[in-house]
Formats: sequence, structure tokens, C-alpha cells
Amino acid sequence: MASGSSNHSVANFLRGLVAILFALVAFFYTGFTVEVLLIFFGILVILDGIFCIATYASLKKHNHGALFLIGGIFDLILAMIIFAFPQSALVILIYYVAIWAIVMGILELWASFVAPKTFSGKGALGTVGVISIILGILMIAFPFTTLAAFIWLLGLAALIIGISLIIYSFQSKK
Repeated sequence: MASGSSNHSVANFLRGLVAILFALVAFFYTGFTVEVLLIFFGILVILDGIFCIATYASLKKHNHGALFLIGGIFDLILAMIIFAFPQSALVILIYYVAIWAIVMGILELWASFVAPKTFSGKGALGTVGVISIILGILMIAFPFTTLAAFIWLLGLAALIIGISLIIYSFQSKK
């Protein structure tokens, strides 16, 4: 059991680091072309999908891992769309990321409620879920805001989510 908990903590720590790296690129290199940011975001989503599936593998014996498997599969589908259609992926990406954020947020929020009472870090996981849901709703409500605002908002969400995941990874080790 300790091994699964340790793997779960490492996977969430790595998810957090990748999200923070994406946030830094979004904040400091907004002059990059949309394609470069889409490729970088595609890599973020692939890594997040892999880490979600790794989390599923470490939690499946607790009957809560299926949520991470669903999120990981959703991530990998998003990455395929980004890489298959880079020229037209921006419009698709805005709506797909909005749906992705809402679905991941609901899954993370739900997981924070159904996690065992002995499982620390439930608050951080719930925070990640709420932030993701809010981001998704805002993206659907205002899909054609400026690209810079989209990148900064995505960067801010990635930064907050990354920090929350790192905090969660340390709390879940206890």
C-alpha cells in the first residue's frame, strides 16, 4: 500500500511541475507563435494523461482510480487533436480545453469527496477541481477573447493547479 501511495504522490508532483513549467512559458514567452504554444500544451496534456493513468494504476485497488483513468484518456484524446490539426486547433482547443477543464474539475472535486477519511490532501484536490471548473466555464462564456488573455489565463490556471498538485503530492505522502 505504501508503494501505491508513493507512486501516486510522485505522479501528482510531476503533474504539478509540468503545469508550472507550462505557466512560466505562457507568462514569459507570450510572443511565441500559437503553434509553439499549442505543441507545448499538447506535450503538457500528454504528460498529464500519462501521470493520470499512472495514478489510476496505483489507486485501482482502492476503487477510486477509475476517475484518473477517465481523465488520462481525455487528456490523450485532446493531445491527438492538437497534434493532428495544428493549424485549426485553436478554436477546437478553446472549446475542448473548456470541456476538459470542466470534466477534470468535476472528477477531481468528486475524488476529493469520496477519498478515504485517512487520505490527506483532499482540500488541495478539491481546490484543483473548483479552479478547473471555473476556467472551463469562463472559456465557454468568452471563447473569442484575445489570444494573449487566453494564454495568460491558461498560464495562471496551470500555475495554480501546478502548485496545488505539488502541495497535494506532499500531503498525500503523510
